[in-house]
Amino acid sequence: PEELERCIAAALRGLPRDGEVRGLDQGSSDAAAHRVKEAASDARVRVILADRHFGEGAGRNALLRVARGRLLLQLDPSVELTGDLFSALAQALGPAQIGVAGPWGLRAVDHLKQWDEVTAGACDVVQGYCFATRREPLLAVGGFDERFRFYRNLDIAVSLALRARGLGSVAVGADVAVRHAHRAWERLADDEREKRSRRNYDRLVRRFGSLGLGA
Repeated sequence: PEELERCIAAALRGLPRDGEVRGLDQGSSDAAAHRVKEAASDARVRVILADRHFGEGAGRNALLRVARGRLLLQLDPSVELTGDLFSALAQALGPAQIGVAGPWGLRAVDHLKQWDEVTAGACDVVQGYCFATRREPLLAVGGFDERFRFYRNLDIAVSLALRARGLGSVAVGADVAVRHAHRAWERLADDEREKRSRRNYDRLVRRFGSLGLGA
């Protein structure tokens, strides 16, 4: 809950006047859910409490159904905005040929196996910690693949689905966003990380293995 509180407070400081914040709590304890609801005291914030864990893809799609904006920012609670990221993202998404933008992109160096991080300019995909799109193209590719219950590689899959439609990715705003510890990753044992990541990687390869990337 403290991560969500920090994330929401920072987002509200730079939120456009016509912006809204939507959050989803997936089956937390009663005490945690109570704190999450308290974080929604601002009229611009709405937090939905679910009675179970949907998985990463389904959870993000649930938020898409309650969000109303033309421009959408999927923001992980581990991220803290430190400046006006919203304006930078809106400008980056202005050109019709751009499908996704965010502070931390990736450029493929060995097809879908290895990636270098990119924090400015064109990239192959945008990392899902801070993932901005226009609503229309995101819905056109089916939103987030709900087979991805774990978050790893879901961002790559959606970025590449947009790329397959001729829409590029761009990294922008790394100077006004900070990544803190990502608990969804750190709480897992190494073997569990590998198992979940491998499952998602196999899905990625089956769908996008023929899409030329990197060396």
